[in-house]
Amino acid sequence: MTPQLPFLLLLLALPLPIRAGQPFFVYSPDKKMVAAWVDTPLGKDVAEIRSIVISQVGQNRAVAFSQVSFPRNTQAAWSPDSRKCVLCDAPDNGNVNFWHFVGGKFPGDPWKVTEIHPMESLCLAHEKIQIHGTPLWRPGCLEMTWIDDETIGMLVSDNDGEYRLIVKISDPNNPVITKIKDRMR
Repeated sequence: MTPQLPFLLLLLALPLPIRAGQPFFVYSPDKKMVAAWVDTPLGKDVAEIRSIVISQVGQNRAVAFSQVSFPRNTQAAWSPDSRKCVLCDAPDNGNVNFWHFVGGKFPGDPWKVTEIHPMESLCLAHEKIQIHGTPLWRPGCLEMTWIDDETIGMLVSDNDGEYRLIVKISDPNNPVITKIKDRMR
């Protein structure tokens, strides 16, 4: 046996280090803020987590928001003026969380964070038609795009189809909803 072989066998017996996933960044148009998330395995007996932050970029790097979730579907969309952001996180196939962020008028002002519910009316409609044996509501957010500084368009889905939502940030829980595709059953 060569002298290096026991050392190589020892290296093979050591547990492999846990490696985090690659971080994902969505910068505001002015590059002064960022929404970012990264997946982190915590070991073989613990679920993997997703850490989500919205933070200033540069020397200050003040955190406006942080959330721990499960790795599935996270999206962020910044308004053209960089003062607003909508964040979507769907940690499982029965839940979609949305937050709306508004920056202060001056640099260093705190960001206002509001949880919003643009898909609530779709959920309520599904509950009304639900009968014995009907599957649970399974929402998803496919895409978010700012139309202007006050309006965001969302492409969302659920058990019943795909929908285009036009969400006014002044009234985010009452979007204009257009069904664009039936779900094939």
